[in-house]
Amino acid sequence: MPYHILLIDDDQDDRDFFLDAAAVVSNELIVTALQNRLNLISDLISGELQLPDLIFLDINVPEMDGWTCLSNLKENVHYAHIPVIMYSTSNYQEDAKRANAGGALSFLSKPFDFKDLKEALNEVLKMLQTGNISNLPVNSKWFK
Repeated sequence: MPYHILLIDDDQDDRDFFLDAAAVVSNELIVTALQNRLNLISDLISGELQLPDLIFLDINVPEMDGWTCLSNLKENVHYAHIPVIMYSTSNYQEDAKRANAGGALSFLSKPFDFKDLKEALNEVLKMLQTGNISNLPVNSKWFK
């Protein structure tokens, strides 16, 4: 069964890195990568974007930061149920706390090693396969 992941990250290299890792992990991970999130809600409403099983949301994007986007998603009755993992180069514990307080499932500091990103995505895939993504381990090796 394919699992649809939406990655929103303004950095092309980071998007490519994520896409490459997901492709190696499993052909069950179908990733749509977007550069910005300005039209995210309207694209979901229109059907231009398939409703994802999970969203990886970069925090630092010029057009609309990840915190605002997370808030918009969680305030929308049609999309509040979609699990969101905040995804950033930040490794500040305060960002992880803010992510959880804002309704994100978890927080992942972007791994810079390909093997590490594959391991994190394998952890996500296992949770998707069980049908209960809310069981993503908090304070695991990867997720906070």
